Amino acid sequence: MYVKNNPAAKRDPAGESDGQVVDPNCPDLCARYIKDGCDTVEGGGGDLCWGGTMCPCIFPTIFPSRPYFGRFQLKDYIPGACKYIDLCGLIHETNHMKDQQPCQKIGVYRARWKEGVNDVQLECIEVRLQIECLRSYIAAPGVSGDCRRQMLYLIDLEIESAKLRHCYP
Repeated sequence: MYVKNNPAAKRDPAGESDGQVVDPNCPDLCARYIKDGCDTVEGGGGDLCWGGTMCPCIFPTIFPSRPYFGRFQLKDYIPGACKYIDLCGLIHETNHMKDQQPCQKIGVYRARWKEGVNDVQLECIEVRLQIECLRSYIAAPGVSGDCRRQMLYLIDLEIESAKLRHCYP
């Protein structure tokens, strides 16, 4: 999916935008990583190094157990359940790729920040962009009620998280 026309999107996880190219095998590598149970608790997303290839990935998310929207309790998020959550998360993680150390050609591991990178500041920027991205799709044609509720819930969690890091008004 091409997202360059989305103002919240600075990069395109499909590799079609201005400069950050994503390996076409990344979706399969991320799915295999998740299937192996490597990141089922941390949730969210991250940049994964796999044999020298860096891939932006979305991981299953275990939502905090609390009521939201009255009595409605959201299910944990599984990648693929809402394409807009996946898209905005992949944009977030793809934007981080330029600030990660090059991947070594050994094993599978989470990418590491380059020396001197202010990861807290970068995460603040990307969280704000991710919130804008999610908001831009809330009213998109064909968005299911479950997808919309999950986007709203995720926006709320991201805002809370950003406030704790002192990077959201």
